[in-house]
Amino acid sequence: MRAIHNPFRCMESTGFPRPAIGAISLWLAGMGAPAALCAQARPEAAQEYAVIEEVIVTAQKREQNLNDLGISVTAFSASDILELGLSQPLDLAAQTPNLNINNTIGNSIPNISIRGLGLNDYAVNNNPAAGVYVDELYLVSPAMLSFQLFDLERVEVLKGPQGTLYGRNTTAGAINFVSRKPGEQFQGRAAASYGNFDRRMAQVAAGGPLAPGLKGRLAVKGVWQNKGHQRNRHTGQDVGALDQLSWRLLLDMQPAGNLDALLNLHGGRTIRMSIWSRLTTSSPRRTTPSSPATRSVPPAARTAS
Repeated sequence: MRAIHNPFRCMESTGFPRPAIGAISLWLAGMGAPAALCAQARPEAAQEYAVIEEVIVTAQKREQNLNDLGISVTAFSASDILELGLSQPLDLAAQTPNLNINNTIGNSIPNISIRGLGLNDYAVNNNPAAGVYVDELYLVSPAMLSFQLFDLERVEVLKGPQGTLYGRNTTAGAINFVSRKPGEQFQGRAAASYGNFDRRMAQVAAGGPLAPGLKGRLAVKGVWQNKGHQRNRHTGQDVGALDQLSWRLLLDMQPAGNLDALLNLHGGRTIRMSIWSRLTTSSPRRTTPSSPATRSVPPAARTAS
């Protein structure tokens, strides 16, 4: 628990040396005030303590209180993700100490470093030093780490080597994304937002019992941005249009008393208009006189000025 400092609490609990407390108490005793002050301060002191919210994580493959773990973990609950506006794994770096995430090619192929240890390479077939898991499924390539965050129960960032429980490629640490599972009662939620550059976001999620021994949950999120934050001076058009759509279907089946199966179907698409694609697709065709040393440049090899 955490104590909140109150300057009007009973003077016996302040940081004065004991001789000073005695002198002040004697001075107030002549005025008949110590008893009244302490009588008013002690009931208020009981309300000065606030209990820290209990956070349950599965960083060690089982449910535990975050304060009982012997490893360094930064956890984000579902409410934290919404309040902080976390929309993709890249956004975690701004809210997590010792975590650095950089995109290497445009807005994709993120490289993750934890405590300064990571992989600085754009190749999609390399194995990173920090493992990323979605519902306990390991994502093997950095090209798979640009997904949207939606309808999550929590996110856990584990710092330091995690090879004992997670195996290889976790020398720097691990990041767990845990989806919200179907509940015993029907639940639904919806959210929408509008921002700069004509950016719109909408997400819907609903789930609950479907039949005896079967529960399901469906979540969909879309992001659309028609205007970009950059202008192509060659064409006069804005650059940065975005069209994203992601969905997830969870089916929790219990065909027998001791058997529990979870089916996770998910997918999505992302269409981004980068400045390079705008330049190459809208550049005028240029040719040079054909000769043994100079020939026309094929369209596939042309670049814009």
